[in-house]
Amino acid sequence: MGADKSGTGPDREASCRSGGDAQGIAWHANAPSAAALRDREARVSSLFRAAPVGLGLIVGRTMQDVNEAVCKITGYSREELVGSTTRFLYESQEAFEAAGVLYEPKGDPLERTVHVTRWVRKDGRMIDVELCAARVEARDPGRGATVAVTDITEQKRAHDALRASQALLSETQSIARIGSWELDYATGRFTWTDACYRIYGFEPGEVVPTTEWVESRVPPEDLALIREHLTGVLESGEFRPPLEHRIVRRDGAVRWLHVTGVVQRSAANEPVRSMGTMQDVTDLKTSEAQRLELERRLLHAQKLESLGVLAGGIAHDFNNLLLAILGNLELAQLQCAAGSPCRANIDRSAQAARRAAELTRQMLDYSGRSRVVTSRIDLSELVRENAHLLRSAVPRIVSLDLRLAQHLPRISGDTAQVQQVVMNLLTNASEAVGEGPGTVSLETGVMDCDTATLQRSRAVEVPPAGRFVYLDVKDTGCGMDGETLRRLFDPFFTTKTFGRGLGMSSILGIVRAHKGAILIESSVGQGTSVRVLFPCGDTTAASDASEGQVPRASPTEPERGQRGTVLVVDDEEIVRTVCVRMLERQGWSVLAASSGPEALAILGGNRERVSCVLLDLSMPEMDGIATFREMRKLVSDLPVLLSSGFGGEQEAVTSLEGEGLAGFIQKPYSFGVLDAELRRVARDRSERSA
Repeated sequence: MGADKSGTGPDREASCRSGGDAQGIAWHANAPSAAALRDREARVSSLFRAAPVGLGLIVGRTMQDVNEAVCKITGYSREELVGSTTRFLYESQEAFEAAGVLYEPKGDPLERTVHVTRWVRKDGRMIDVELCAARVEARDPGRGATVAVTDITEQKRAHDALRASQALLSETQSIARIGSWELDYATGRFTWTDACYRIYGFEPGEVVPTTEWVESRVPPEDLALIREHLTGVLESGEFRPPLEHRIVRRDGAVRWLHVTGVVQRSAANEPVRSMGTMQDVTDLKTSEAQRLELERRLLHAQKLESLGVLAGGIAHDFNNLLLAILGNLELAQLQCAAGSPCRANIDRSAQAARRAAELTRQMLDYSGRSRVVTSRIDLSELVRENAHLLRSAVPRIVSLDLRLAQHLPRISGDTAQVQQVVMNLLTNASEAVGEGPGTVSLETGVMDCDTATLQRSRAVEVPPAGRFVYLDVKDTGCGMDGETLRRLFDPFFTTKTFGRGLGMSSILGIVRAHKGAILIESSVGQGTSVRVLFPCGDTTAASDASEGQVPRASPTEPERGQRGTVLVVDDEEIVRTVCVRMLERQGWSVLAASSGPEALAILGGNRERVSCVLLDLSMPEMDGIATFREMRKLVSDLPVLLSSGFGGEQEAVTSLEGEGLAGFIQKPYSFGVLDAELRRVARDRSERSA
């Protein structure tokens, strides 16, 4: 047997001729013939050229041969490629040199080298190609390789698009604070994306999320809801509806999560894992809550506006009727002896009419259209002055605790209306305590309120943040449930067996008129706290002098005309008639007009005679404002007292005060008050003339 079994060609033939061993003879006998070799080469060549994958033989960076697939990939013909270097296929010299890795000598001839690069097709289009080369032994010059060429342009484009899509999805989820999660039921461990960790306030990989760990970040009151929901998820196989619950972040902040997912099961229908997404929806829920609150306020404002228009219209007509009723009853009282059998009936009728007037005023208070007679008020002093009335409103078995702050900043408001707020709240609190023992506390003070606090106000209009004087009334009574709280300020809603249901409604209207706020906290069996906030005015103490007090009319009947002449202008005949009779009885000479033009005509002929004017605000054809301005043109210093049964004239009256309006009086008024006001404006005119 020859010493070199790997010998080839002539050496092996020589060994056979010199009498090699039997194995050598056998090899020689089985060696392929030249024809067989040619046939094999032909088949290999045929496969090389017909292969669907690009194949080439490169020696010394020169293409020795290429198949048709390479021609299709590059766009060049075989004649153009064979014999050329590969440099012209590369977009740059650097790319050409980087491809030299294909020809580095390797220890194992069977080892393959893969290189991805870019080629320039004949038509100038760039393509991505993958080159897989195997080293071959070649004669000089240089090394060579057989190379398989694959056009991966479309695959690379798809891969880049997929990677870009994944990056976009990841970025979008990060912006939307959405994380993807997977739970393995066998281990109880979660696999989270980075966004999930950040939702919980941790850095990725900082904690090992397990079901126990996740439950530890959930407020106890939400755990039962989550477990109940997950029971349904295991049955249905998906989170339907999605689960929403709270978590406590690492920094202690409470956030809302929106969790969706599906359950994967084994062949035995056992749950194996769940996967899905989680999203921080705290801002969305906050926005939704704000939207609902704005919607509630808008609906309430619309209701207020509708009721205000209705209340104003009713009040105007009703107050005119009440003025006529009360005026005629006053006349009857003056003409009826105190011991007369009919006097008691007249007095009771007058009392009923005044209660009707009070009911109308409460409707105007609720709508925010009542007339506000502004004065400087020390809230603590106001409560002290009425302490005896307040204590009488509370049953003896109920303790009244007054906690009144000293030296409060004064507020700008209507004393009577603020007093009504105090009395109504105290009455409601004592009734909430009921017949058993309890405590009602009334506290005053000053506080700074931010926007978040004021947003809790039950009034539609939220005042700007600032400093407020507060009135806080608390009781240890029965408290209120959610439905009662929701309807608390609805007009005519009451939980009492007897009652009109306008107490809290009028409080709300008064608070709105004073540009304040009202905060309420209550729960069943835990009592109620109502805090009314009034914007601070000056920081100095309120004047001790009482304001807005009106002297009573003289009980004696003066001689007609000795006090001067009043021009009464009102489109309601019953109002004009009773005004004329009462004013004449109180010593005034009276001229009457049913409209603005008629009043101007009368005034034009009696300029020196008319001392003052009682002018109705709401009249057809020419209203009180237009009539007032025309009167001032005729007599520049003529005192005009404006009157109305409607409650929405605040701005109109305020604007006319700058033009010389002498005053305003709300219908229905007593004729003692009217007489005092007329004498005041007439006296002021005389003093100015002097």
